[in-house]
Amino acid sequence: GLQSSAELQVNCSAFNPCGYSGMVHLICNSGTLHVDSSACVPIPSFTVVVADGACSPCLSYPVTIAGSEVTAAPLLRSLAADGTMDVLCSDVQAGFVGSFTVACTGGVLTPTGMDACVEEAKCRLPTDTRVWGYGLDAEPAACGATEPK
Repeated sequence: GLQSSAELQVNCSAFNPCGYSGMVHLICNSGTLHVDSSACVPIPSFTVVVADGACSPCLSYPVTIAGSEVTAAPLLRSLAADGTMDVLCSDVQAGFVGSFTVACTGGVLTPTGMDACVEEAKCRLPTDTRVWGYGLDAEPAACGATEPK
């Protein structure tokens, strides 16, 4: 680990193997890690070589969550032919929980099980403190059927 007030430089390819050169600066200041990747620049015409049938760590893929199609960011790791990987729904679409599986078939990433991605439950502050018996700055103890309509 980094000591407080320490700096470390790491090659950009350690964070993103998809064709970036330069250095990432890691700075630990009073227990907080700051990452500066502004010096990472794309390498023109960069190609990742993978084994036959494997999937490049740089492939993006379409995902449909709650009826909306989005393009998922690359996995940033190679996936062997016929290999699978679980992906968190929140990594693809903010505000969603759960996970789905991405499979590599013939060099193409295919997601399955996206119906497991559900919108994250939101708790609201009580609108009538007499119902909840809490002060104005308190949140309900739990979300669900007892939440005010």
